[in-house]
Amino acid sequence: LQGISFFVVIFFAAQVHEEDEELRHEVKDIAFQLKNLRGTEERYEALFLFLESKRPLALTASGLFQFKKNLLLTSAGILITYNLLILQLDIIYFA
Repeated sequence: LQGISFFVVIFFAAQVHEEDEELRHEVKDIAFQLKNLRGTEERYEALFLFLESKRPLALTASGLFQFKKNLLLTSAGILITYNLLILQLDIIYFA
């Protein structure tokens, strides 16, 4: 149960980063559309400055690492490798 909850937390934390990237892409599209219209130069500049000044949004663990999809795959690989090693040791010592 703890392993499942661990992967669920990582998965949903990674979704935060992906949604932020998608939102940034949409705001850039809107900003470039505003640039083409007359009288919207100020709005374009404001949106562009907002995009440039804002750091990417991703959940972290005390700033040590970011919760992204690659963390999910890495964690799964580590757990599978660890369990296989424990199974091999169990066969060797208790056979």
